[in-house]
Amino acid sequence: MEKKLDKKELDKLVGFKKPREDIQIVYAYAKVREIKFENKQQEDSFIKRNIRTARLLVGYPLKRIIAWCRIMEYLPFDWTLETIGKYIDKRPMDVIIKYREKDYDKVFSDLIVEGILKWEEDEVKIVEN
Repeated sequence: MEKKLDKKELDKLVGFKKPREDIQIVYAYAKVREIKFENKQQEDSFIKRNIRTARLLVGYPLKRIIAWCRIMEYLPFDWTLETIGKYIDKRPMDVIIKYREKDYDKVFSDLIVEGILKWEEDEVKIVEN
């Protein structure tokens, strides 16, 4: 039987004294992916699997991480929080055009309507405010 993950154990697991930002990232990822936990053990397991990757993303604004999660939903491959870490420093325009060559304009349009992206100086940028 798996025991409940307490705050001290979580701190020890990630080697971090204030995991709040890490956990916010993990929960934001779960929300975008529409992951529903049936019990506390599933939730703890999900946190353990994603906390280290989330820790690497702590320096980025949460809104930017969420924006990249939304962008990933339009791309034709399965993605994880680690995928966000791979693409977060890239230009959204380049990534979308690379993977959605035939209908990138629709993707841009959808993400602009959702308030995720905006046109600025002839480039698509993430809305971070």
